[in-house]
Amino acid sequence: MTRRLRAALPRQTEIVTDVRLTTHGISITVHGDLDLHTAASLEEQLGEAVREGERLIEVHLDDVNSLDSVGLGVLVAARNAQLRAGGTLELVCSQPQPLRVLRSTGVDRVLTVHS
Repeated sequence: MTRRLRAALPRQTEIVTDVRLTTHGISITVHGDLDLHTAASLEEQLGEAVREGERLIEVHLDDVNSLDSVGLGVLVAARNAQLRAGGTLELVCSQPQPLRVLRSTGVDRVLTVHS
């Protein structure tokens, strides 16, 4: 009897982001998968933006390939922290896959989403 085993591919644990300061706050563009394996990296960046007192945090999701519940949780938690700090967090997304997830989970009713 022959068994075939699939080798587990190493998972990416950090997400690629572009961070830019704007006249109104900070803009973070996310590239790749926003999921269980990468969400902690974005969570750290968003937390830093909140702690630095940025008035507006814009998170751009157009280059996100996949978005899971852990990624959604990071976005909602950052929005809540930003509200407590007196600021706002908004999403920018026009791509079908992340928009579908935001709409099907109702997160688009909690967070402002510009499409």
